[in-house]
Amino acid sequence: MPANTTASSGSTGTAGGGTGKKKGRRARLLVIVLVLALVAGIGYGTYWSVSTVRASYPQTRGTAQLAGLDSNVEVKRDGNGIPQIYADSDADLFRAQGFVQAQDRFWEMDVRRHMTAGRLSEMFGSGQVETDSFLRTLGWRKVAQEEYDHVLSPETKKNLQSYADGVNAYLKGRDGKDISVEYAALGFTNDYKPTEWTPVDSVAWLKAMAWDLRGNMQDEIDRSLMTSRLDSKQIQDLYPPYPYDKHKPIVSEGAISPVTGKYDPKATPSEGVGSSTAQGATQGLNTQLGALSDTLDEIPALLGPNGTGIGSNSWVVSGKYTTTDKPLLANDPHLAPQLPSLWYQMGLHCRTVSATCKYDAAGYTFSGMPGVIIGHNQDVAWGFTNLGADVTDLFLEKVSGDGYQYDGRVKPFTTREETIKVAGGSDRHITVRETNNGPLVSDRSSELEKVGQKAPVTNAAPDRADGYAVALKWTALEPGKSMDAVFELNRAKDFTSFRAAAEHFEVPSQNLIYADTKGHIGYQAPGKIPVRRSGDGTMPSPGWSSAYGWKKDPIPFDELPYEYDPKRGYIVTANQAVIDEDKYPYLLTKDWGYGTRSQRISDLIESKIKGGGKISTDDMQKMQMDNTSEIAALLVPELMKINISDKDIREAQKLLEGWDYTQEADSAAAAYFNAVWRNILKLGFGDKLPKEMRVKGECLNVPPASSSGPVDEQDKLVRECGQRAPDSAQPDGGDRWYQVVANLMDKPDSDWWKSPRSRKDPATENRDELFARAMEDARWELTAKLGKDITTWNWGRLHQLTLKNQTLGKEGPGLLQRALNRGPWDLGGGEAAVNATGWNAAGGYEVVWVPSMRMVVNVGDWDKSRWINLTGASGHAFSAHYTDQTDKWVNGELLDWSFGTNAVAGSTTDTLTLKP
Repeated sequence: MPANTTASSGSTGTAGGGTGKKKGRRARLLVIVLVLALVAGIGYGTYWSVSTVRASYPQTRGTAQLAGLDSNVEVKRDGNGIPQIYADSDADLFRAQGFVQAQDRFWEMDVRRHMTAGRLSEMFGSGQVETDSFLRTLGWRKVAQEEYDHVLSPETKKNLQSYADGVNAYLKGRDGKDISVEYAALGFTNDYKPTEWTPVDSVAWLKAMAWDLRGNMQDEIDRSLMTSRLDSKQIQDLYPPYPYDKHKPIVSEGAISPVTGKYDPKATPSEGVGSSTAQGATQGLNTQLGALSDTLDEIPALLGPNGTGIGSNSWVVSGKYTTTDKPLLANDPHLAPQLPSLWYQMGLHCRTVSATCKYDAAGYTFSGMPGVIIGHNQDVAWGFTNLGADVTDLFLEKVSGDGYQYDGRVKPFTTREETIKVAGGSDRHITVRETNNGPLVSDRSSELEKVGQKAPVTNAAPDRADGYAVALKWTALEPGKSMDAVFELNRAKDFTSFRAAAEHFEVPSQNLIYADTKGHIGYQAPGKIPVRRSGDGTMPSPGWSSAYGWKKDPIPFDELPYEYDPKRGYIVTANQAVIDEDKYPYLLTKDWGYGTRSQRISDLIESKIKGGGKISTDDMQKMQMDNTSEIAALLVPELMKINISDKDIREAQKLLEGWDYTQEADSAAAAYFNAVWRNILKLGFGDKLPKEMRVKGECLNVPPASSSGPVDEQDKLVRECGQRAPDSAQPDGGDRWYQVVANLMDKPDSDWWKSPRSRKDPATENRDELFARAMEDARWELTAKLGKDITTWNWGRLHQLTLKNQTLGKEGPGLLQRALNRGPWDLGGGEAAVNATGWNAAGGYEVVWVPSMRMVVNVGDWDKSRWINLTGASGHAFSAHYTDQTDKWVNGELLDWSFGTNAVAGSTTDTLTLKP
């Protein structure tokens, strides 16, 4: 037993919690599989016993010593291994949180901190050098250190240090194999040893969050890439305006007051206050930004593919319309499926809330970071969705020797040297160069040096010579107070203190919804959102002119939209527009999600209210699983009108007769329709996009980029193969593409509906011909995937979720991957459905993002709240709590969520007392 922990009589290192015999047998079998993987999969001939696998299981009963505590701390776990911590001081509470999270999730924490610091090569070798180089160039860890040293409050820093002390107390005296079985596997390839946790390791995680939720950077690149194949009007067709007439924004009441200069939910917008939509001077940019896009594909996307699919749902309903007479609040963030889940459920309780012990909160935390991210305390509840503000811009930079041009003069780069240590190899050294706009991301790849070589710019642009470099300007590269905001949210007592906390939540910019025990509901749009001197952020801008760039100060917090007890009695946020751009003077972004999910949720709420009913906790839970497809409702009536002569295709078409557009896992109609939708997108749009946006390895005969002739002139075609990862290729089928197709439905002769002939099919000349061909292609695609007998088809067989261990489960030996990974599960739901089990239509039907957790908070009657995680509490591959919540998650079930002292006591199965 390590020196810092001492087990009492009767303590156990097993997870406990009433695991059934069947689950126990499965766990034993999986342990044996891993032992075999460690011998045969890695192949060093070393014998590993079952005790090696179980050595890292956490102690959950009895007593253990935790150095630095002022008094005893209790850790009470329920039957799912979810801990509730009880302490008498803030320092003890967060020290215990660090200890417990390290027990369950330290491998995940360790990999995450190496990623944020650009140090993955230290663990995994030379294959990670390029990723580390890019991350060092961005400088996440450097900015986190600056935040800790100069920006965060003394109280926040104390809490971070207490958390780090708890993590390190757990690590002390433990070898890697005693912490997590992955270290045992890693030990075959290098001698990596975990090092102490630091407060900055926790702060840096917020930068990873901000990166994955950074807004429209990919859209900015894609618009630029499109100029090699499409003209400006065609690009506008593929990025239509937000449909305010059809999908309501979050905030429909209020404006910036002409009297106070602050946002007022009761004010009326003035005429002509809409934000500028001026384009930058580089409109029509034709670059090799595909290289930058390729590099972005290699950066670990911890939260999910960056695109229109990534998002979340949250909504809150006033007690006026609920069966509880108090608000009900729901939240389900949509992120990449991970094993273990990104979230860690936990309660943080001061036995008596006081000046020295301020917290009584529970909800979803991040392993490696103190506090609760989403959840509730004894007074208020809150949820998050991604606001999607445009907080990144790419700038073309004219490089001259050791500097860059700016307003006709050469300014010197800011430089720093970085050393990347490589497991099993020699150190690598890079120089990071920065302009006044940010780091030169084009320095990190020989391909990226070509970015901007063919960029058409205005006559005022400097001579391009060998091309322009590309700099990234991003709000997260400036020190901020988001870590302060986490603790302030946990302590909030009312809407005023909630908004005060939101003011400090600078990056990533999130939609925050609110409810309290006094019956109030609210919303706040926070974040450090830039004000541009020129342009709208949709295309790269010239970095050599002060006419571009950002103004010194972002949008003032007091002028950001919010709502408090709106007349309609509910608030919905699901990545739609925050506010009508014609009614608000600042530009938040031009690239909102298009509001399909948010409008569906609003319609479900309205139908209940207008029918005279009230909304229950069960109703909120049912809404989260709504599988309705908006694009099916639009297209199926037209598909059914098409005269199909082939009996096999007509047989598939008949599946759509009487279909209610819901995408249940057992639905044959959903399977066929989604295949038709995928083929409509491919024929109408995907085959017309540049190779940098299409799926890697998929090849087409296309006209030369300079050609303006008809698409079916076969003698002029060239062979081009796609270059993008399947989960980020286009068209992805998100609700932007819903709007694109909706806008073209009454234009049956549009050029978008024309596609070239193939070896077996003639060219299509109009919408219905393309639809007919898509129905044919879908029929034979599903025949190949699911069989010719359509009675055996179902959506779930196509639309599967496999949970993969985030490191060795993706890159390790095959036997080891099979031991660490779980699944597949057949899922219902789909892209832009409320039950947002996302898939990329360009890449296939596999699930690439999911509701990463679901919660329904019963405000005021907290013990009647419900929650679920995608996986389980444990990161240990053979713990009973590794994926013990997943089956329930798949079925839309939620667990009871104990909060009060008596309720927690009633659900506790294991208690560990931590002693000074």
